[in-house]
Amino acid sequence: VAEACAGLGMRVLATRASLPPKSAPRRDGPALTYPAESLRELLPLADALVLCVPSTPDTAGLLGREELELLPVGRSVLVNVSRGAVVDEDALYEALSSRRLFAAGIDVWFNYPPMFPTGDWSPTPVSKRHDFAALDNLVMSPHRGGAVGCAVG
Repeated sequence: VAEACAGLGMRVLATRASLPPKSAPRRDGPALTYPAESLRELLPLADALVLCVPSTPDTAGLLGREELELLPVGRSVLVNVSRGAVVDEDALYEALSSRRLFAAGIDVWFNYPPMFPTGDWSPTPVSKRHDFAALDNLVMSPHRGGAVGCAVG
């Protein structure tokens, strides 16, 4: 992801959980990489924020209302290719519907349909609480990379 962003002329700042706390940033390919604890300091600099983290207890709720409010107002784009639980669902919907967050692209949902639906299955929404599909500043795709080549339905 960092190489693709750098190829578009972006300055890439990243965090890495494996870096010791309070360590100096280090060059990691095209990215200047900081310890994970630096995330809140970096958010005000992020016109584009791409989340590529595993689903762990440490990453659940990584971005909540407070973190989203640190992003530059009205010009930041969030891309989440991690898991839905990494971003607080209510905070994301509020930030998008109020236009505080310019736009988002997600291939992760808060409510997943079954992998192998039964005959009585009907599509479930991205969220049971919010109509994300009604937002014109959100692009959604299913997080189904593992199902490539499988017929579902």
